Amino acid sequence: MLNYRIITDLADTDLYKLTMLKWVIEHYPEAHARYELKFRKDVEYTAEDLKEINRQLRFAGRANFSHKALACLSKKSPFLGTDFLTYLKAARINPSEVHLWLDEHNHLQGFVEGRWAHAILWETICLAIIDEVHFAHHFPALTEEQKQQIYNEAYIKGEGFRTRKCYFIEMGSRRRYSKEVQRIVLRGLIDGATDTKTGICYLLGTSNVMLAAEFGLTPQGTMAHEIFSAVAAMEGVENANFIVLDKWAQTYGGLLGVALTDTFTTEYFLRTYDAFHANLYYGLRHDSHKEPNVWTDMVLDHIQALGVNTRTKRLVFSDGINSFARIDEILPYRLDECLKTFGIGTWFSNDLQHINGAEALNVVMKLVAVKKNASMEWAHACKLSDVAGKAIGDPLTIAEYQRKIHNYYPVPPLEDLVPNYRTPS
Repeated sequence: MLNYRIITDLADTDLYKLTMLKWVIEHYPEAHARYELKFRKDVEYTAEDLKEINRQLRFAGRANFSHKALACLSKKSPFLGTDFLTYLKAARINPSEVHLWLDEHNHLQGFVEGRWAHAILWETICLAIIDEVHFAHHFPALTEEQKQQIYNEAYIKGEGFRTRKCYFIEMGSRRRYSKEVQRIVLRGLIDGATDTKTGICYLLGTSNVMLAAEFGLTPQGTMAHEIFSAVAAMEGVENANFIVLDKWAQTYGGLLGVALTDTFTTEYFLRTYDAFHANLYYGLRHDSHKEPNVWTDMVLDHIQALGVNTRTKRLVFSDGINSFARIDEILPYRLDECLKTFGIGTWFSNDLQHINGAEALNVVMKLVAVKKNASMEWAHACKLSDVAGKAIGDPLTIAEYQRKIHNYYPVPPLEDLVPNYRTPS
């Protein structure tokens, strides 16, 4: 049992959960959502782990948004507006919406279900708790020497970005080793990334709102896959990209203009990314394509073909950035035609395997079903991604979406996707 509360401030979450929450309240206030927990690696939990996770979830249910975090949002995220910040003052999360259990193999299973505007805040908080309990229960407490090593390595990483004059964002809340480690890492990154001669810090900020307030950083984040998945389930995948881009622009008036391309593949996204949107949105985010430079070609060539100047457009790379070798493959490629930023999570906040043997958990909580209001039937939601094997959701829905968008990778037959399925004769 831990002798502290992991979540003491509801702002201990990523900014994109708040920007999406505002969007949901404005456009789908009656919608309900269901999220499912998914481990991409085999991890066993104990009954004691589960007991502690549930205890920490109850503690999280008592937390609110701190005055310090709200003041930070008011100053550095004015696009949220005073009405929404007033709403956050009274916001709480309900632990009864979270359902967790151990299966016969001691694998942690679970889902979150409730009104979308309430359940949306659970993702980052649940994952942070699930991670920290695992590492606290199964690894010794970090020594002061190990903490210093974590700081030193974070400093070197920050220094690496500074020497490359490359801007980056810390995005490690969902898969962090612990809140303490994320704090240590941020201190190291800030110190290493700051040019003492010019005062320029190449760390643009952190996605974690509480830590942004604590370190005087700018909270960073825009949108995630879930709003595309939800809209596709409610309005049809044929309409989802266009509806999300339009409604996002309505809510934020051209601000927060970095769009995520790969929910139903980048190729399909670009079919509806017209000159209007290419002028309105100032950036695109890469999150799954196996070849980032091929993705760069796809989006830059498309934008240029629309007659839009790409030199003012920012490409954000946030998939598997775990070494400077990978950064050096991506950064110089067509850099004279665009701006580039890197969003990095696990490599910063959970890079301890060589320090104490702890391997980062590859766990996600994805939206899998949604309905416009309580009286409607649930509709399956899914995410395809730019990599066929990373599709998440109901197999029949995945197959339906793949057929509808005429995806570029082969569509598996239903017999392979669904056990015991037989094509009607």
